[in-house]
Amino acid sequence: MPIYEYECPKCHNQFEYLVRGNEPAKCPKCGSTELTKLLSTPSVSVKSAERQQLPPCGTPNPCCSGQCQFSE
Repeated sequence: MPIYEYECPKCHNQFEYLVRGNEPAKCPKCGSTELTKLLSTPSVSVKSAERQQLPPCGTPNPCCSGQCQFSE
């Protein structure tokens, strides 16, 4: 079941709605079903064990010249 983001043109409320089957989304503020679907970015979750551990820039490391954005 996907979650979509909507904006209600009547009351300008922006909200997320969990779509279940053919059930139409409706504004939780005013109850309108005439909504505009918004373009949203996907959310990505990475388990902490899978994250790449990088040392702070400026430390001696063959993969880091100290010129990148990973400084602390």
